[in-house]
Order: sequence, then C-alpha cells, then structure tokens
Amino acid sequence: MKTIFPETAVILGIPIDNLRLEQIIDRMFKMAADYETDGRPRTAVAVDLNTVVRLYSGSRRNEDYEEAIVNALRQADLMIPTGRPVAWIARLVGTRLKEKFSGYRFFTKFLNTAQLSGKNLFILGDDSGDIKRAVEAIRSVRPELKIAGTADFDSSRAGKNSYRTWLLEKINSAAADFLILDLRDPAIACWFEKYRYRLYVPLSLVIPDISRFIKAEGKSFQKNRGIGHRIASMIPGFPPYIAKNFFYSSLLFCFTIFPLTMYQQYKRLSYRLFRIRSPLPSIKSRVSKSGKGIALRIITLPDPLDASMAEEIRDELKELVARAPKTVLDFSGVNFIDSSGLGLLLSLWRTAASKDREVFMIGIRPPVFRFFSLSRTLDFFEKNMCESIDDVIGVLSRRSDSSSFYYLAAIRGNAAIFHMYGELDASRVKDINVNSVLETIGRRNAVLNLSGLDFIDSAGMQFFVRIQRHVTRRGRCCIMYGLREYVRQMFTILKLDRMFVIADDLDEAETALENQL
Repeated sequence: MKTIFPETAVILGIPIDNLRLEQIIDRMFKMAADYETDGRPRTAVAVDLNTVVRLYSGSRRNEDYEEAIVNALRQADLMIPTGRPVAWIARLVGTRLKEKFSGYRFFTKFLNTAQLSGKNLFILGDDSGDIKRAVEAIRSVRPELKIAGTADFDSSRAGKNSYRTWLLEKINSAAADFLILDLRDPAIACWFEKYRYRLYVPLSLVIPDISRFIKAEGKSFQKNRGIGHRIASMIPGFPPYIAKNFFYSSLLFCFTIFPLTMYQQYKRLSYRLFRIRSPLPSIKSRVSKSGKGIALRIITLPDPLDASMAEEIRDELKELVARAPKTVLDFSGVNFIDSSGLGLLLSLWRTAASKDREVFMIGIRPPVFRFFSLSRTLDFFEKNMCESIDDVIGVLSRRSDSSSFYYLAAIRGNAAIFHMYGELDASRVKDINVNSVLETIGRRNAVLNLSGLDFIDSAGMQFFVRIQRHVTRRGRCCIMYGLREYVRQMFTILKLDRMFVIADDLDEAETALENQL
C-alpha cells in the first residue's frame, strides 16, 4: 500500500508543512529571494514540542502571549516541524511526516546554507544574555557567517512606543537577510505580531529557544527553566532534556491528543460501517453571480474528506482557489473529515491569503463542526462560515455597501494617475486586484492622488509599497500628493515617507515628476 504524505499536517490547530529538510531550506532561501520581487516580508516558524505545549497548556496564563503566538504561527508562510516528539504527535493524529529531523540538525543546515550563500542574520532575543552566547558560539565555528546585528529585548520598556519604533528602525537599518527571533519572552511575541508587517527583512525565522543555535554549534548550554527541568532533575540517571520532553509529551497526550485521536478513530469507524463512500474522487465547481455583480467560485467537496481523497483533489482545489477572488467550499455532503482533510483546508487558506483571495465555508454538518472544535481550528474558520450561498452574498454585499474605498485610474502621457477615496484597511485591501493595478501602471510612472483618502492602516501601506517597488524596478518613480494630516502622519510614523516622493498638489507632483526624469 502506498504511503500518503499530506502536504500539511495539523497539530492542535497548528499547520505544519510536511517537507523534507532539504526542501525546507530551499523554500526558506527562495522566500528570501522573492522579497526582491514583491517586497512582501515572510515568516517561518520552527515548531517543536515546547512550542505546542506553551500554546495549548502553559500559555493560557497569559492571554496576550497566546494570542500573539497563535496569530504569528497561523499566518506564517512556512511551519517547520523540529524534533521527534512533533513527528510522534503528528503520527498519532493521523499524519506521517516525510522526514524526522531535530532542531539541531535544522539550525546547522540553515547556518551552513546562510554562510555559503553570503546571507547575513540579525538576532533578537530576551535580556538573559543568551544572544551574546549564541553569537560567540556561531562566530567560533563560522567566522565567515555575517551577523548584521543583535538586540536584547528590554521588557521593562516594551510598552513604550518610542522603544518599539527604535527597535524596528534598528532592525530595518541593519539590512539583514534573515531576522532570528527567540519568542520565549511574551513581550517579544506581542511586539513581533504588531510590527512584523513593517519589518524590511525578507524572512523572519521564529525559534522557540536561542540556546538551540548554541547547541547546533556544538557548545554546551546548561540553564534550567521551568517545571519540566525541575521534575527532570528528580529522575536519577535520566537526561534532563529527554525527561522534560517525556513529561510534556505525556501531559499533552493525556489532555489533548488522546481525546482527538479517539474521536477521529470513532468517527472513521462509524462512517465505514454506516455510510457509503463517494464513488467519484472529484470535486464539482461552478460560478455564481449575484445581482450586485459579486462572482463566487462554488466548490462542492466530496465525502469523506480524508487522506486519500484530500491528496487526489489537492492540486485542483489549490488552483481554483488561487484563480478566484472569492471561493465558497460547500460542505453539505461531507459527513467525515480527518486530520489530512483539515490539513488540506489550512493549506487552502494559506494559499488564498498569499494571493489576496478569500475562502468561505457553507453547509457545515455537526460532525465536521465538532471536529473543528476538538482540533482547535474552529476559531480559524469561524468568521468565514455561513449557512448558505445567500448568506455569503449577503456578507459580501454588506461589506461592499459599507466600503468607502474606491479608486479611479487614468493614463496621462507616461504616467498612470490613481485617485484614491475613502478608507483603506486590511478588509478593503483583500478586495483590490493588485495585479490589475500593477498591469495598469506597466512601465509608466505612478502618481497617487490621496486627497480623498480618509484612513489607512499598515495593510493599506503594503499596497502602496508594492506599487512603489513595481515602478522602481522598472526605473520609474512613484509620486504622492494631497495627503491629509492623518495619512501623512501614518507615513511618517512607519518611516515610509522616505520611500516616496511626496508633493502638496498635482502641479507640484508634475514638477517633481519632471525633475525625477
């Protein structure tokens, strides 16, 4: 029987990319290279057992920490499974990883590749002194590896905006290729969640413990932290690190993994005994258009949505989701879903997010809803769950009616002039066809009239950054004019005013354009 390796594994709501070590390293450096093309900073997360435990066991003592970490993990572009315990847990919930590798092996491979390719690192961690030891360990083994800079996060000043922006500027000015973040300190997690879209670093690598870098370089690092180490020290002759993982694994299995595993096996057995499998492992797709011109790609999912079915329809589904601005997944015929089907859904969500697409779900039956809840992914999908197609259209219609953002484009000589109106935030950015905007600009200069723009947030800023990078790569320039006071302040606060030529009115913009040429 052929072994099925799902593309994405899901461990208690955390999507894990099921790739071999070589594939992970290649993807990391490709994402860093893609930054030069699209200007979008990306995030990779090294997930080990401690990360999972802190998310769903100990982290509930600090809600800010939990929310920041969960958001950082679920929105990451690459989730890296490190350590055998993670592979064991994945196997228990029904997913076999393609390759098991330790955090030491991953970090060693990453540092080797960074040194050979001439990339530089910036390391951010807590103020325990681990950063200094990590840099000393790295330099003693790899003197040619470039360290662009380091920073010890000062938790006592974390609440001050001046300190946060200072840290952001320090990292951005270092011009690093990779930002390494040790998220043991909850304040670092909160800072990263708030500012990660304002980092001008191609790839941020989130790690659970900076001491892994030291161990990866063959240096000893002994520092007891937490109850796991204290319990481990009470076990004669048992290595502390192994005892700690064994203790955490047992708790995790008893309180979280075991109920999920039993429920999944029970539902699979019930399905096989009382239901007939869908004879055709294919999906049905159609396009629906409302009277308001809202076009939806509706995909009817097969039953059951398990490992074999998910693998057969994965590529087709991802292609459909990538092409359609709005996709609706119809679950009305799905009575059973397992971890592989859940991994497919999370993979689709990440594909849609990376291409500014949106996915809705309708017809969720109670067994599927309970599985989402038990696997702790319900909050991930819940905001996009609707009863029917009419409900989805109603949501989009209300959003369209309440949306105050729109733009008008005009070609004038060698410049594309865009007049922006209303409020540009994350919800509106999703509805913008950015590729269409860039195609309109082509190889022309871009002139942006923002006199009608009332509000903008960091997501809206990324829209303008993409325009600026598009014209710059083609030897053209991007000029803004008519900025209102609030919008101008946002550009100043985010230090983006240095990226654009800003004028007061159209005449000044045309003069600036002539000077640029």
